[in-house]
Amino acid sequence: ALDHLSTEFMRRDIEKARSYSYQAIALAKSLGTTFGLAASYSGLVAMHQNTGHLDSALYYLGQLEELVKKKPANTKAAINYANSAGLFYKDQGKYREALPYLLEALRLMGPGGNKTGRAGQHLNIGNAYKELGDLKTAADYHLKGLVLFEEVKNKRGQSFCLNSLGNDFFQLGQYSIAEKYLLRSEKLKEELGDTRGVLTSWMSLGSVYQQTNKPDVAMR
Repeated sequence: ALDHLSTEFMRRDIEKARSYSYQAIALAKSLGTTFGLAASYSGLVAMHQNTGHLDSALYYLGQLEELVKKKPANTKAAINYANSAGLFYKDQGKYREALPYLLEALRLMGPGGNKTGRAGQHLNIGNAYKELGDLKTAADYHLKGLVLFEEVKNKRGQSFCLNSLGNDFFQLGQYSIAEKYLLRSEKLKEELGDTRGVLTSWMSLGSVYQQTNKPDVAMR
C-alpha cells in the first residue's frame, strides 16, 4: 500500500511520495523482510535524481544492487536494479551506458511478464535509441510499447509512445506520419488532463508545421 501511494504521488507531490517510500522501507526492515524494498529503493533513485540529489540517488542505487546480490536470487529486485540503473544513466544523457541495463531489464521481464512494465521498458529503450541516432530501432521499440499499452488500455502510456513516435518520424523527415501520431497523443493527453503533456505535443506539432510550410497553423 505504501509503495502504491508513493508511485501515485510521484507526479504530483514528490515530498509526499518520498515520505511513503521511507515508511515502506522502515516497515520492511522492522518486519525483517525484503518484500517491497526493491520498489522503494527504485522509486527513491528516481525521486532523488529528479530533484538533483545525485549522491542520494547513487546511494539508493547501491542499496538496490546489494539487495540483488542477496540469496536466494530475486528476479523482481534484479529487474528494478537494471531498470533504475538504466534510467539513472539515461537521465544524465549517458545513453550508451544506459542501454545495456534497459535491455537487461526487458530480458529479465520475459515475454510473459507484466504487460505494463514491458510496455514502459520498450518506451525507455526506444527513447535511448532515439538519442543515439538509431531512429528506426527507436520507432520499432516505441511501436511495440504502444501495442502493449493498448492491450492493457493504459492511455497515459499510449500518449507517451505516440508522442515519441511522432518525434521519431519527425527526425526521419516523415512529417505527415509524425503529425498523425502527435495529434493522437495530444488528444489522449487532453482526455487525461495532462496539461504539461499537451504542451509537449504542441511544441512538437509546431515544429512539424514549420517544416511543412504551415506557419499560420504553427503559430496557433
